[in-house]
Amino acid sequence: MSKSITAVTHDGTFHADDVMATAILMKVYGEDIHIIRSRDPKIIESADIVYDVGGMYDHASNRFDHHMDPVPTDINGNILSSAGMIWLKFNNYVSSYHIREQVYDCLIKSIDLIDNGKADLDPTHISFSGIIFKFNKTWNSDDDIDHLFWSAVDYARITLDMIIKNIESKLLAIDYLNKQVIKDNVLILDRGVPWIDWMFDFEKDIDYVIFPDENKTSWFLQSAPVSKDSFELKKPLPETWAGKRDKAFQNIIGDDNLIFCHPARFIAGAKTKDSVLALLNHI
Repeated sequence: MSKSITAVTHDGTFHADDVMATAILMKVYGEDIHIIRSRDPKIIESADIVYDVGGMYDHASNRFDHHMDPVPTDINGNILSSAGMIWLKFNNYVSSYHIREQVYDCLIKSIDLIDNGKADLDPTHISFSGIIFKFNKTWNSDDDIDHLFWSAVDYARITLDMIIKNIESKLLAIDYLNKQVIKDNVLILDRGVPWIDWMFDFEKDIDYVIFPDENKTSWFLQSAPVSKDSFELKKPLPETWAGKRDKAFQNIIGDDNLIFCHPARFIAGAKTKDSVLALLNHI
């Protein structure tokens, strides 16, 4: 299929915003887009889409530059880089509004803030924007900058896809968990599903969760945390179980199906569901 859309961004050193904007456009147009890296005014003028270069922000004409004063914002006052601009215009390839909003909140927004110098960064942690910047040439390399740019775009495309996939999975988990029954503050699941965020988002009163591994060859009893991001447990498993494995654990309870209890007392495992259920009688 011939290239029907021409998009232009700047050449030279790249940042997360032009890289992510490129990744988004490639998701939208696939093989129907031809992307050029250039600052040539004639090439910019003739392009269908221009981003992170050109000195103009106009949705109608597909011009998406943010290098101006004041920095452009969305209707909610969030400052934009070319990533946010492109996402706002072209994010309808993601059908769910809820997913689009979460992608913006967990990924695009930070790119916009960092590129405009408005983010408070922890120097001990590397951000997505920091990772992308490290794809650029080092001072002592002869690497081709365009090749490095496209490597960074590949990384951004994978990141974007995985974030969307995980958000979709979380929504399916919420739907599944909302159908489960909590009895005596115990939630019993027939499959491993991420439940901690759901427990706090939906204010569920849970002390323990029981669930199997992927093949249902092992079952687990997990103690619920006191808050979403805490390692502190509401009701830790018994201290006498801590760090015990196999015979040492089995002898405490009198069950040969027991496998282990983690030293931190947040999870224990057994070969069967019945053995895990029986552990509740020993807490």
